[in-house]
Amino acid sequence: MKIVQSLRSRMLIIIVAAIGMGFVSGRLLLLGGSAMNVLPWGVLTIAASFLGPTKRQAVKLSSVFAFLVSFSFLWFNNTDSKTLSSTLTLVALAAFASLFGLMCGALLGWLGWKIRHLF
Repeated sequence: MKIVQSLRSRMLIIIVAAIGMGFVSGRLLLLGGSAMNVLPWGVLTIAASFLGPTKRQAVKLSSVFAFLVSFSFLWFNNTDSKTLSSTLTLVALAAFASLFGLMCGALLGWLGWKIRHLF
């Protein structure tokens, strides 16, 4: 039971950090809103893998972080008017585009797991 609670708290940390990083990158325009935002995202994705005690959890935490930071960046960076149809379109397109972030997060999670075991 303690492992489940620990995983929930780690997942909550990952979710809050991802949404916060997406807000800083998208709304506050970290690095001028350029593509250089992926560098701190990648570093934090690898750092998220260090929170997982098993390889599966490390990859899972990194994937969730990468998906959410991509999605929240696209959400907060949107400056269009908020009608129902534009919001639904934004959610669908951002979720689809964030799947690339999920795949990259899984790869970086695996890489973080390997780095962790080297040291």
